Parts: sequence; C-alpha cells; structure tokens
Amino acid sequence: HQPLLFDEFQDTESIPELAAGVTSGGARILELQAACSFRAFAEIRLHSTEPDSRELGLDARDRGIQVHKIMQLFWDQIHTQQTLRNLSTPERDALLNVCIDEGISRAASAANTPWEAAYLDVQRCRLRALLHPWLDFELTRPPFAVLQQEEKHLRTIGPLTLELRADRIDETQGGKLILDYKTGIANPSDWKGDRPEAPQLP
Repeated sequence: HQPLLFDEFQDTESIPELAAGVTSGGARILELQAACSFRAFAEIRLHSTEPDSRELGLDARDRGIQVHKIMQLFWDQIHTQQTLRNLSTPERDALLNVCIDEGISRAASAANTPWEAAYLDVQRCRLRALLHPWLDFELTRPPFAVLQQEEKHLRTIGPLTLELRADRIDETQGGKLILDYKTGIANPSDWKGDRPEAPQLP
C-alpha cells in the first residue's frame, strides 16, 4: 500500500450573506431546517441538490401540481358549497371533466405518440376517481364559501422573508379555515413538536 499525498490549502473564502429580499424555497426551507440544518444550508445556501430522477410519464410532483390546478379551476367556477350542492351529478361531472382537461393541457400539448395519449387518458380516469369522492366529502361539511386560492403571502421568520401560499382558505360560520391539498399520506403528528417533519401547514 502506497501512502496517498494530499495538497493542503487554506480556504479563506467566506459564505456569501443571505440575499436581500425574498428567500426562495418557501416552507421547504423550514422543513429542511427542522430535519437537518446542514441539509438546509447545503440545499438553500449552496444550491447543492441531487439531480432530478427521470421516469416515464408524470412524476409525483407533476401529478400533485395537476390536482392543485384542477381544484383551483373548479372552485373558481363554483365558489360556494351551496352552488356545488345545486349542481346535478351530470353537471358536476361535466365541469370536473373540463377542469381536468385544462389542468393537464400542458402535458397534453406535449403528447406526440399514441402511448402518451393513452397515458393521459389513464391520468384523466385517475383524476376523476380521485376527485369525485373529494367533492362528495365537500358536501358533508358545514356551509362554506371559498375565500382565497393559491394566493402568495410574504412572511418574515427570523432573518428570512419567505413567500408562502395556502392552497385554499374557506370562509365558514366558525371563521376562516385553511385547506392544504394532499394526495399522499398526511399525518397530523408530523405537524407537532419542536422540529416538525411537515411544518408547511402550521
């Protein structure tokens, strides 16, 4: 075994100060900091992230973005629970189909092969199966009106100015209610503790 020789040098470069203004990353910064301060530093300050993995079709992030967009389009048309209640099932289905088509229009415009077109048809079916029960549940809630959707707000937390966005805020008889759309597993215990694993909603 031969010893390895290392070059030694003194690193005198300092880390740049946080840029003035809004720090990009939103609530993700708080999630990273709660999980591991070094990871937050590496990803946010040093922009050191792993390359995005590629997969056939839409990844989980793209599918989540589509659901947000479809729900926003739907409630832009409906506004209140009473309006939703007044729709017949065929009317509601027709409106949902229009919103789904518009929500996936970007992916549809890039579909150039029969496989891609068939894949998007499967996605349409998946979205209908996902959102029909969701809208059924909305009818079981106390009366509400949609007050805001996807509106960005600036919040200062310590030295950070973050751009945060609530998926939806409803006006109810008991006051304002924040809704955060999740298509995966959401565990309220992840919101608790000194270092919550999912601090976005709190």
